[in-house]
Amino acid sequence: MGVVLDTDSTVVGSASTGRTVDSLENLQQRASALWTNAKGLVHDHTQLALLEVQRASLGLVKIIAAAVVISVLAVTAWMALVTAGVVWAVGAGASWGVAIVVAAVINIAAAAALAFWIKAQVPELLFAATLRQLRGEPPENEEQGHAQ
Repeated sequence: MGVVLDTDSTVVGSASTGRTVDSLENLQQRASALWTNAKGLVHDHTQLALLEVQRASLGLVKIIAAAVVISVLAVTAWMALVTAGVVWAVGAGASWGVAIVVAAVINIAAAAALAFWIKAQVPELLFAATLRQLRGEPPENEEQGHAQ
């Protein structure tokens, strides 16, 4: 009924099977506790992530609302500037019709210039480096990338 040890003093076998059953139960309890703790940790981290997503979405809604208000104010200010220009042109001797047409043409020209600028920005949105990598194409020249 003695304990058999190998060279590093670990228990290899025992004449008593009661200790083996106790150690297996202890191992099962520890494994169960570890599993329970791991599930709890995953649950806690998931709940924290969901709360942060909720908080971030509320912040995004506030930012979008502020952007809408800013846009309305900017459009109102632009309209006031255009109106002031028309009134100034009429005061300088231009007819109302000509002043309004000139203001409209200037607005259309500014809108067209912005539209062309936006069109020039579209290639930057297409993940060019990723597409080149997937196609197996060589990298773009550094000077070409900075020229735009």
